[in-house]
Amino acid sequence: NGDGLLRNKIFIGNDDLDITEGAGVGTYKFGQIYSPRVFNGEINYELDKNNADASDDNAVSKVAGKLLTTMEGGNGSYGVMFDCAPIEDVVVDGFNLHVESTITYYVEIWTKYGTHLNHEGSIAAWTNVLPPGTPMDGQGLNMLSLVPVGDFEPVHIKAGETQAFYITLTTPALRYTNGRDEVGKLYRNDFDSGGVMQVAVGTGVGTYRFAKFFQKRDFNGEILYKHEPKPPNTQTTTQSPSIMETQACPSVVSFLSSNRPNTGDPSLKIEASTSQISTSFGGANGSYGSMFDIYVHDQSVVLESISFHTRSTSIVLVEVYTRSDTYVGYEDTPGAWTRIALVNIRGLGQGQATKLNSHLMLPVYIPPNSVQGFYITLSNDDIRYSNVDFSKGTSGTGCVATRSTDNNIDIFVGVGVGSYPFGARLFPNRLFDGELSFSNVVK
Repeated sequence: NGDGLLRNKIFIGNDDLDITEGAGVGTYKFGQIYSPRVFNGEINYELDKNNADASDDNAVSKVAGKLLTTMEGGNGSYGVMFDCAPIEDVVVDGFNLHVESTITYYVEIWTKYGTHLNHEGSIAAWTNVLPPGTPMDGQGLNMLSLVPVGDFEPVHIKAGETQAFYITLTTPALRYTNGRDEVGKLYRNDFDSGGVMQVAVGTGVGTYRFAKFFQKRDFNGEILYKHEPKPPNTQTTTQSPSIMETQACPSVVSFLSSNRPNTGDPSLKIEASTSQISTSFGGANGSYGSMFDIYVHDQSVVLESISFHTRSTSIVLVEVYTRSDTYVGYEDTPGAWTRIALVNIRGLGQGQATKLNSHLMLPVYIPPNSVQGFYITLSNDDIRYSNVDFSKGTSGTGCVATRSTDNNIDIFVGVGVGSYPFGARLFPNRLFDGELSFSNVVK
């Protein structure tokens, strides 16, 4: 009858293709319509690499993986919490569940960085990645029920890190299994099939939302994810930048839990007023990260916050690194850098500033007459930056791009980074899209 057709609602998909809810047809050729209905089957396709967007510094394609834990059942309730610990960087982009009946259920999914242990009842510690009220067609016992992915926000997990998930229904129909090991102990992986995911013994949840817990419960279902094949072991070099003959100037960086610089002199204070240095948020290019240098002239400063440009409106994992002196020669040397931010944050999308406030990052003290290198990266290729427009008189990598509002700080054209977490693939003549905010250090 055509009522209720959701023409744009995505039912399932991957990085290349989405399948939306459609309509069943009850007669031969354009007859009676029943909606919404979901196509059953498989679509085979090949990517047209000849028509790839040449303006985008894209990285290699991701490889799909899935870890089936168990479908043993034997117990169940409203929800389950469990931890994942991949051995390579992954993006979790869906789940298949084990439920007891073939009716429609309403599912929601939450996540948090680190283990779920000691955070089971704290909703404030969790981030919702599949909204409450999402309908799911149950397939019954011993069958996988597909969680609709249209509203699911992919979750990025770094190699060796732990990420917790909490999956709940509004009724006690989710099936899980009594675990044989202690909560948090890894018990299942997909290494034999070429995968990189591990899952730990979890906790059953006996009410709707964050209450009444049963330890030693194994999640029943599939964890769907993507990971990147490791790039070949190649070396990439770039020409050293011409940074006003200041590369040899001494510089000091201090990282304090008190969020104040270690000036070494109690008479030095932080000014309340700040200065900014901004580029743009109109970059039409991008990949995984952006490396660049700044030069501080006569006034020592503290970096307080960073805004960056991402095309994503989902939750992204952002990391910020810094080092004394230029980044050049250290693009693929993690040990030469200090990480000042590691946080999941919701991107504000193309053309908008996504801001890391001071409580999300460590401050960086930069003395006068010194160069400081920065590297901002996401765990996927959604960061945006700008190609240098030589027609407007801007020079390439290593040359001044713009100056701060108080004329004390210069930012230089840098490089785009086409791999994660560091620079095995570099793209010269790329300008960081964003804004840096500083406070002055004065006597």
